[in-house]
Amino acid sequence: MVGSLLVISPVLTGIVLATGGPALVAQLRLSRRRTAMMWDIGPAERRQLFYGDLLGTVEAAKEIRLFASGRFLHDRMMSELRATNAARRRMVDRRRATPDCPGCRPAAITSRSRRRSCDGLHAVALKDLLMPPA
Repeated sequence: MVGSLLVISPVLTGIVLATGGPALVAQLRLSRRRTAMMWDIGPAERRQLFYGDLLGTVEAAKEIRLFASGRFLHDRMMSELRATNAARRRMVDRRRATPDCPGCRPAAITSRSRRRSCDGLHAVALKDLLMPPA
């Protein structure tokens, strides 16, 4: 694509590349942060799977009742869940703050509209696909 644009107009090619550069850098930084976040919350997600398996078997349920450790395991699982959800929420906020998200710049005036601008369109489209109009 750059080659054909270069044939048409070298000046326009330079402008297009100059305006796309910051978005590329922002996306690379965002992907590195996302990878670091996934690396950090990986052990917590594995513990969540462990607690889910532990709470789902009959033998484990008997031991949990016998030793009255249900509240303890539930609290630990919920703290892991809160930590991973907080990390994911921070990642979504970073994504919304990146400059190449269409609609984020004009909608960043208020936090309410900023929250709707990136995820609202996708949620509505998915909802429309799942629930046909009556």
